[in-house]
Amino acid sequence: MSRCFFILILLGLVNLSFAGGDYYKSKEECEARSGKICDFMMCDSAPEGKTVEEVCGKNSNGWQPVGPEITKEYCERTGGYWTVLGLFPQQQCNFKASDVGKDCQDNGDCEGECIASLTPEQEKALNSGKSISTSGHCSEFIVTKGCLPFVKHGVVDNIYCLD
Repeated sequence: MSRCFFILILLGLVNLSFAGGDYYKSKEECEARSGKICDFMMCDSAPEGKTVEEVCGKNSNGWQPVGPEITKEYCERTGGYWTVLGLFPQQQCNFKASDVGKDCQDNGDCEGECIASLTPEQEKALNSGKSISTSGHCSEFIVTKGCLPFVKHGVVDNIYCLD
């Protein structure tokens, strides 16, 4: 029996967080995950007696949602793909990742997801309950859906399903 766990994830995953909001690595990732128009934000100053990290958080520079919901016209004009995504299927914008195909060891290495290409022997070992030490490649799209072997810290421990 397969150790496949089905995880249903709504959009809204973030790579960087701090007390003031969520930051993303790229405009495309921000807009694909948040569904809103995004702009680059930077926090690099603090009042006397405080550090920038205390005021802004550890990861305080990046793309943040600032505008209204993304429309189909805006999505297509900015190079996105208007498609059905999510647990409660609805039309949303998704962007191709700028680092598609790049070697990776973890999702943090990619705009989208780090996905392994498993051999039949590795799939058999995974289905028998063993974890696989391997690298992966960055996904084609920022928001990825389907049942895939996601690499976390150089290891695939299951097939996870994202919707």
